[in-house]
Amino acid sequence: MVKEAREALKDADIILFMVEPKTPGHGDTFIIERLKELGKTCPVLLLINKIDLVKKSDLLPIMGRVSPVLPL
Repeated sequence: MVKEAREALKDADIILFMVEPKTPGHGDTFIIERLKELGKTCPVLLLINKIDLVKKSDLLPIMGRVSPVLPL
């Protein structure tokens, strides 16, 4: 299934990457590495789930931990 997902990424026009509002875990890091392999061929939008459970002042640091490594 992972192989099929990786193949599908090559044909995508846009990728929506949803994360929890916390430090990226092993799974997130794995996906981020796969997204970096795409280079700048496909835009990636970062979606943060459950932001209603996080203080607004904590959102920018959360975004800062993930977004710099994405191929935006």
